[in-house]
This record gives sequence, C-alpha cells and structure tokens, in this order.
Amino acid sequence: MGGSQGSSERLVAFGAELIEIHRRLREQLAALRGDVVSYLKGEGGRPRELKAHCLAFCSALGAHHTGEDAGAFPVLAGRFPELRPLIGKLEEDHQLVAGILR
Repeated sequence: MGGSQGSSERLVAFGAELIEIHRRLREQLAALRGDVVSYLKGEGGRPRELKAHCLAFCSALGAHHTGEDAGAFPVLAGRFPELRPLIGKLEEDHQLVAGILR
C-alpha cells in the first residue's frame, strides 16, 4: 500500500467518522424536538429532564466543534488547500452556533 493511498484511506475513514458524529447529534436534537412538540400538543409525557439534556447536548456540541476547529480543520487545510474555503465556512458556522449556545 502506497503512502498516498493509506493517507487517502485515513481521510475517507475520518470523513465517515465526522459524518456519523453529525448524524448522531442531529438524531438527538430531532428526538428532543419531537418530545417537546408531543408534550406541547398534549400527546406525550413531559420530556426527560429538559434542562439537563439541553446542557449535555450543548456541551457535547461545543466540545465537538472546538475539536474540529483546533484539530481537524488545520490538518485538513494544510494537507488539502482546496478545502480551505469550505473549512472557512464551517468555522463561521461553528462561531454562529457558539453564539447561540452562549
């Protein structure tokens, strides 16, 4: 296996991991939203500890974005300069989300 092929395989695996993390975070948010909507419609019980769940979710999301911004993005930008515009947009999105979380 050549160096660039191994590097390419690692990049694909890393990308798949990021996709899975984002999918799980979206699922958690959708489930919470569904619980709240059902409760407000009188169709379900009170959502689990909403405040604790929101704080845990926001903490996990913030840590995830911090990891991407400080770790993954600089490495990707250095190795794949053509991704810099996309990475810049993702960093802007992270700053927007950070403001909402605060």
